[in-house]
Amino acid sequence: MKNLIIVIFIIVFGSHKSFSNNGWIEQNVQAVYYSYGALTDVYFLNDQTGWICGQFGLLNKTTNGGTNWIHQPYSGNYHFKKIYFTDSLTGYICGADYLNGSVLKTTNSGINWSVSINTGDRNLPQDINFINKTTGWFCAKGIYKTTNSGDIWTRYLIQGYEHFELTNISFPSMNTGYCTGYYNDQMGSQISITAKTTNSGVNWVVIRQSGSVYTDIKFINDNTGFVNGLPPVKTNNGGLTWKNIMDSTGYYILSMFFLNENMGWFGSSNSPVWTVDAGNTWINQTLPVQSNVHGIYFLNGLTGWCVGMNNNSYPKVFKTISGGLTSISSNLNHTLENFNLSQNYPNPFNPETIINYELGITNFVSLKVYNSLGMEVATLVNEKKPAGSYSVSFDGSKLSSGIYFYKLESGGFVETMRMVLLK
Repeated sequence: MKNLIIVIFIIVFGSHKSFSNNGWIEQNVQAVYYSYGALTDVYFLNDQTGWICGQFGLLNKTTNGGTNWIHQPYSGNYHFKKIYFTDSLTGYICGADYLNGSVLKTTNSGINWSVSINTGDRNLPQDINFINKTTGWFCAKGIYKTTNSGDIWTRYLIQGYEHFELTNISFPSMNTGYCTGYYNDQMGSQISITAKTTNSGVNWVVIRQSGSVYTDIKFINDNTGFVNGLPPVKTNNGGLTWKNIMDSTGYYILSMFFLNENMGWFGSSNSPVWTVDAGNTWINQTLPVQSNVHGIYFLNGLTGWCVGMNNNSYPKVFKTISGGLTSISSNLNHTLENFNLSQNYPNPFNPETIINYELGITNFVSLKVYNSLGMEVATLVNEKKPAGSYSVSFDGSKLSSGIYFYKLESGGFVETMRMVLLK
């Protein structure tokens, strides 16, 4: 089978194996920093443009994939927590200065930042999530929602849990969202919660409570999601039931990023860990300098960045173009073949052609056709498929002659090929 991607999927019959790995490369950012402290988050729009933020006012941008980082100025003295961009110009960042919690906003790709909202003393924005350019939410003591790109924010509370610090938020769709939070009671015990909304953040119901610390939450769709804790857990039914997905004894899970319900990374107190089978199996990845991983972001199954702080309290940034993997030990039990997308036949065609593709594992598959302007003209596949070989017929009888592109997406991987319709 022709290999179209370089990451090899692994199934390991066991729960947590490590192997030799130098798939992460440290990026040189020390020159732009002027203090100690952890980097807390990373966000990339594409393989060139991204931002990192952290404690003591660390806010930097790259336009060459992280080869160079440039400090972005702003007014104030902030510790930054999370950063999110809705397009190449508009972005938001959660922070706190010595007096107030705030969300800052830029409309010119980070050249200038202004305060979108002050939340007040000891009400610190922790996480932010947008579903489109205008509608988004952030969490602090309460959930704040905007429908006009941050011009106005409306605060909603979880009844009975108004005093909880809400730390992470995830909206897989416009109506359905989830958040986590905690409260330290007078006895010194911590109570952690997971809450859910089904009306776009107006009302919330607590669906899970424990003494475990929750450090992040990510829902792939309305039903399937992951929550970092001790141990991390997963649900496939919207939070009705949960199951443990990792033995995290010996280290602490700080962050996570999932491309889909199967492939994701956890950032731990000493390295990233990786899964390709929905959390059933986890594989340790190795950083060139031991660091905790407070933030992690992937564009696809290959290209990603993680940020944190090493043992000497210096901020660190690492990049991978191989999913964090470069070599595999012989004790791994089974190797899966990669996804494969074949050239359509016949090509050129009139008006029908066949597109063949193969899947190495069961996964959600999208196969779409676009015209030369990048406009979608047909959806051929948009569903979960078991591993195997498939043939799809495409009928171009309603289209004009020209060049078209068909794109296969699955498991965070993308492959595009060209075809020609001649009438």
